[in-house]
Amino acid sequence: MDVKAFEKARADKLNGYKKEYEEKKRDYTITVDAAIQEADPKQQNDLIQNVLSINSELSDFLRTVIQDISQGDSKINSQTISNLNADLIKYQKEFQAVKQSQDKIKTLKILQATNSGLANTALTTYYIYLSVIGILVLIFVYLTISASWSTSMFERMSKVLQPELQ
Repeated sequence: MDVKAFEKARADKLNGYKKEYEEKKRDYTITVDAAIQEADPKQQNDLIQNVLSINSELSDFLRTVIQDISQGDSKINSQTISNLNADLIKYQKEFQAVKQSQDKIKTLKILQATNSGLANTALTTYYIYLSVIGILVLIFVYLTISASWSTSMFERMSKVLQPELQ
């Protein structure tokens, strides 16, 4: 097998894993939200069981992905594996927290708030960086324009003063 073909096949497989993982995470989040908002206790309990089931599926999926991409070629970014391991640990802790909790809805709300808080923190950081870059661009434009004005001002003054010197 050609090395390039192997690398491409591996990258395609990793991208497939990422896409499937994102879909599973989305399903998990939607189910958690539905469980929290459900008013009927029986349906709420069913949704909580679905949350636990999806959580187990996510954990199993992550274990499979980690084992698969850890085998063979070491060109896979170690940061990717570390991130997947961290996600796996997070989902296992969430599973245990919900499973052992007396008030499962309260626990789900706490988990949801934690996950939302992380997303909001990332979004806030993004906007801060974007604002700083915008301010730096404005400062650069201002300095460029002021430098060109001062240069043209010196040229005009030298032309005005030039005839008097002669």
